[in-house]
Amino acid sequence: MEKPCILATTFGAPGGIYKRFAPVVEKHFTIIPYETFPPDQKNLSEQVKVVFVWGGALKVDRGLMQSLPNLKVVVNGGVGVDHLDIPMINSFGVKVCNTPHVVDNATADIGIGLMLASMGMDVSGATLGIIGMGRIGYKVARRAQGFDMKILYHNRNRRPRCRPRCVGGSPPEESDPSCCTGCDLS
Repeated sequence: MEKPCILATTFGAPGGIYKRFAPVVEKHFTIIPYETFPPDQKNLSEQVKVVFVWGGALKVDRGLMQSLPNLKVVVNGGVGVDHLDIPMINSFGVKVCNTPHVVDNATADIGIGLMLASMGMDVSGATLGIIGMGRIGYKVARRAQGFDMKILYHNRNRRPRCRPRCVGGSPPEESDPSCCTGCDLS
């Protein structure tokens, strides 16, 4: 049986598939490097079933979608999909998938680490303001509770079973030296 083709940026290139994953990917797919992909080569275009993107290095636009008549799925190697026009991709009958939850713990750990490094003092009893109590914000709050920090948060929706106190429109005072505010910038 012939392996399906995957269109992806070169192994090791920014936004490409990691080199250490090459054996696994090549076991299941024939890889077509995006950098040398000729979209006008009909035979090759018809073989592509998967497009792999990571962080927008490979632009999935209408022209690319039209050149890949047998495309089944656009795979994003990260959590965010802001760089993908999902309604446009879906209009071609193509599915989009990503890797949610995979870096939640690591991101929360880094956030706490940065907070501890930047405050330069004992954080016990300090107030942590979290704007956006999603998956990562919640994990940051759980870690901060281990330091006996007071947690205030603002979110579009109240989190049930969430011990931190939900606050309205006023974030904690930025001038308060015991306050560290984390913000999702996306």
